[in-house]
Amino acid sequence: MSDQGSWARFERLRNLLLVLTAAWLPAVLLAAWWIDGRSGRVPQVLVGLVLVWTLAIAGVGLRLATWLCPRCGKPFFKRYGLRTFGERCPHCGLPYGSGG
Repeated sequence: MSDQGSWARFERLRNLLLVLTAAWLPAVLLAAWWIDGRSGRVPQVLVGLVLVWTLAIAGVGLRLATWLCPRCGKPFFKRYGLRTFGERCPHCGLPYGSGG
């Protein structure tokens, strides 16, 4: 995959994480209201919804946290076991979003 394609995928995942996180509480509240009016089985369905939604957030977040640099293939946000979350790869110096 090209560097630009890699960054485009990163940005799609980042945007997905933002949407999943921002929509979590409203979705749970809406589901609770809708389910309660229909079946009265709020706890069972909500536990399932919360679990699946939370796992989705964790999965996408983990994928982003372990993102590999398109240039050197090493973790873009990690060096020596520590998270860096910088604007450049801590290994090769590739700027975030750069074409390489």
